[in-house]
Amino acid sequence: MTGGIDVITCDSPTCDRPRVTLPTASVQPRAGEGGSKQASLSLAVRRDGRPLIAYLDIRTTASVLLNCRSKVCVQADRIPLTGPSKARPAPALAVDPAGRARLAVWDMQNRRLLLVTCVESTCSASAVGQFEHDPGATELTVDARGRPVIAWLDIKLLLPGWEVRFYTTAVLNR
Repeated sequence: MTGGIDVITCDSPTCDRPRVTLPTASVQPRAGEGGSKQASLSLAVRRDGRPLIAYLDIRTTASVLLNCRSKVCVQADRIPLTGPSKARPAPALAVDPAGRARLAVWDMQNRRLLLVTCVESTCSASAVGQFEHDPGATELTVDARGRPVIAWLDIKLLLPGWEVRFYTTAVLNR
């Protein structure tokens, strides 16, 4: 285990000769709760084959987008999406038909769900939801018209159990 992100690419669907690369951008995924070695990240691939990787940086605790410059991701741009925070879910990532990275990330300070749109290394963000308790797992996809659809959890610890609220946010004007 290197502590970084390894990218495995294949030249064929059978993946007879996989290629493993470690992007040159400084990356450290955030370890899971309870000291787990498992980290969360999200992967999408643009039409030209270049990967995009969203993850939590273990050193800065910021949500980050890794923008690979080639299909094998030997070089990549590291784009911070949020500031530091003690706890937040990993960002969710999809690519829309125009080739833009669309991400759902959490602004923990203002208790908001943000939709981030990136074209190459330039990103913009807008608030699309709010949470009451603690945000949980987050997933994002785009519909047939290229509009983001985000599914997410808001979790409240109740003794002796949990209350989990499931939300779906369809962003119709972005």
